[in-house]
Amino acid sequence: MAISARQLAKLIGVAERSIHRAEQTGNLGVKITLAMELLLTRLQHGEIDLPSSLDAPPRVGRPPKVKRSLVVEEAGGEYVAEWHGKMSTGADIRRWRRSVGLWQKDLAVLLGVHATTLNRAEGSESPSPGLIYGVELLRKQIMQKEFDLDEFRKRRDRTLPRKKQK
Repeated sequence: MAISARQLAKLIGVAERSIHRAEQTGNLGVKITLAMELLLTRLQHGEIDLPSSLDAPPRVGRPPKVKRSLVVEEAGGEYVAEWHGKMSTGADIRRWRRSVGLWQKDLAVLLGVHATTLNRAEGSESPSPGLIYGVELLRKQIMQKEFDLDEFRKRRDRTLPRKKQK
């Protein structure tokens, strides 16, 4: 079984040019000698299987872009008062608002925005960062018991109609 210099370099963890230099000069050098001994030992003990280690197709061109995020993604679940996920869309805000039992007008009052602004934000794929921050801050206050939703519901302005009256 013949393997290329690139494959051997990958197996023993040295640069490909080191393999080519050793082929040309006949001098293996200490690093390659030790790496080859380690490879032979690993093969003898069955830690690696040579054919399966070489099966990876060679990559041509640039490596594929991997989308890396600094935000830890969490599994989706119920949007309850204790929900702690990333709110990024208006639909997220709407689901959270409904799960804690707030009306749109109530949340607008708590955030200090007009109800129309909140309505547009909930229908948007990318609401304003300030609004998202306000919702996240309110959610945090509810979780840390700094804001009592039950007390707010008791004091809620009942004169605000839920739906427009004709």
